[in-house]
Amino acid sequence: QNTIPDQELRYQGTVYLLIGERCASANECFTMHMRSLANVVTLGDTTWGTVNCPHPVQLVDGWQVNRIAWSMRHVDLEPIEGVGIPPDIYVEATEEDFAQGIDPVLEYAIELVNSHSR
Repeated sequence: QNTIPDQELRYQGTVYLLIGERCASANECFTMHMRSLANVVTLGDTTWGTVNCPHPVQLVDGWQVNRIAWSMRHVDLEPIEGVGIPPDIYVEATEEDFAQGIDPVLEYAIELVNSHSR
């Protein structure tokens, strides 16, 4: 079954995906898949870089260890683990900004949306 909508039903505008250092794991998987689409722009800061899926293995002496079940990589095959996913557009945001209720990344994304809707 085809799950891709007909061309006239697809959203053709730019999608701004906000990412940052607290984006990790499944969020990084989502970011990688979204980045493969031509109309997606990531902005913010580099993600955490913790995508590997641990798989617990029980040892005979009762200890348990985790081994990596799979590892996500960039298109150029560089690992994401420990490196993260850099944004297309870097936007600086500090803890102080967030503590004051300011989100520079969101504000920048809103500026981009407004500038393209004119």
